[in-house]
Order: sequence, then structure tokens, then C-alpha cells
Amino acid sequence: MPLKKPFIDTNFLPRDVFTYQDEQFYDFVSTCIGHKQADLLKFEEISSAQIYLTCGNVLDILKLESSDLIPFKESLCLKLNNNSFKVLPGVESSFIYLTELLSKKRNEVTNSITQKLNHRASSNIAAATNIATSDNITSSAISTASISTQSQSDIVTHNIVTTPDQHRQLINRAIEEWVLKNKNKFGDQDLKLIQGVDCDIYITVNPNKAVIRCNCGIKATLRHIRNNYQASDQI
Repeated sequence: MPLKKPFIDTNFLPRDVFTYQDEQFYDFVSTCIGHKQADLLKFEEISSAQIYLTCGNVLDILKLESSDLIPFKESLCLKLNNNSFKVLPGVESSFIYLTELLSKKRNEVTNSITQKLNHRASSNIAAATNIATSDNITSSAISTASISTQSQSDIVTHNIVTTPDQHRQLINRAIEEWVLKNKNKFGDQDLKLIQGVDCDIYITVNPNKAVIRCNCGIKATLRHIRNNYQASDQI
């Protein structure tokens, strides 16, 4: 019967662990799984959690024949009678644990950012759309001499229709502003959400509503009410 996968608790991890570089990252690894493991990562120039998660099996380097690796083989492996080395089970398990721990934390941070972005973006989309459509409505002046007899015929209202591309530009601007304001909150100064890479926005406009879809699964509907697009409930 296969063993159950152990529960990975990420609560003790600092939220900004993915911003750690060099010595700060090595200190974290040393505290988490041991200083010998941290020394190996330092030797391999694996200087951050993001780099670590893209490196594959960091123990594969110990299979190489190099005198520079002897200190690491002696501290992390068992030397066999034929002078070959076998990685100790605890060392191998510690790196498996670190990989699962950081992977789970990265997923949690990504999901948290996505949820907050979706909520904030929907509000920003509605606000930006309301402002844009309101600004595109102009009315001609009404001659005071003819108000009593020709008020209806003298009022000229010109609505400039906002195209899907203009809506998309407003949404992108709202998302960029949100990311800029929330970089410090998420502890990631490199945070970016790029259309076509991180998300895609699809907009369908008819006379009564605009539907905005994000590839994360969120769909927001804007109703056309009194010359403005206003947010309705998310679907």
C-alpha cells in the first residue's frame, strides 16, 4: 500500500520568501532543511526560490566526476565500497520537501493575487467605463429665447460610441493601475499582469450591454443604463 503524501504546511513561510536573494535565501534554506543543503545550492549558484523551482533535481550534479564536488559528496552521500556515492535518503527527502513547500506557497500567492485582482479589476472596469462613456456625451446649448416653444427640438445630444478596442484599453489601464498600487502589498516589485501573457480580455458590445471575459474564468457584465455602462452582478 503506497504511503500517503505528507501534509505540507506553508503557514510558517514568510509571504515575501520569493523576493529573497543570495544570502537571505541560503539562510532560509539552512533554517528550513539544513546548512549542508544550503551550501550545495550556493555552490550551484541557485540564489532564489524562483530559480530553485526551475532547476529540476539539484542533486543530479553529484553524479558528475569532479574534485570540486568531493566535499559535497562526503557530506550529503554515503560512500560505497566501490568508491561510488549514494545520496542519503534524508537529504533527498529534504529537497523533495522544499520543492513541494515552495511550489505550494507559490500557488497560494498566485491564487490570492488573482482573486484580489479579479475583485478590484471588476470595480475599476465599471468605474473606468462609467467615466469614459460620461465624458463622451456632449449637449449643445439651448437658446433661452426658444426654450418655451422649441425645447425638445433644440436639444442636441451627441453620443460617441465607445468601441471594443477603447473598452479594452480602459480595462488594461485599470489593471495596470491596480498592479502598481499593490506591488508592495504582495511583496513583489516585479509583479506584472500582461495581456496576452498573463490574461486575455474578450469584449462583446451590443446596444444594451458589454461583456468582459478574462481567461481566469471571471466574466463581468456591464449594462447600458442612461447613456452609461454600469456594472451588474458578476456571472
